[in-house]
Amino acid sequence: MVHKRELIRDLIPKIKDKRVITHSPSFIAETKDCLHSWFRTGGAITGNGAPEFIKECFSRLPKRVWRVFVRAESGFFNGALLDVLFDTKSEYLIKVNMKNLASLKMLAKMTKSDR
Repeated sequence: MVHKRELIRDLIPKIKDKRVITHSPSFIAETKDCLHSWFRTGGAITGNGAPEFIKECFSRLPKRVWRVFVRAESGFFNGALLDVLFDTKSEYLIKVNMKNLASLKMLAKMTKSDR
């Protein structure tokens, strides 16, 4: 009789060997067309390469587009991406968990005092 533990033990190495690929798509909301897409290894950190990805997306937009709204997940929340969004005068929404709200408020105060 084969026990459940033995079956799980036999499956775990097979699952670990599978290669994982993550997909970072970019869509045009009005037409639901895929503007751009990156496939990366599963071990890649979400925000790595985000500014380059956004720049490539902007370069693919037609010249007649004058207003852009970017929506991103919390993994893309970093200064380099925000710099690109500010430079292109884009509107944006980045979903961020507010776990360290006190730290963020302090950072915001420090940033305001630098200006």
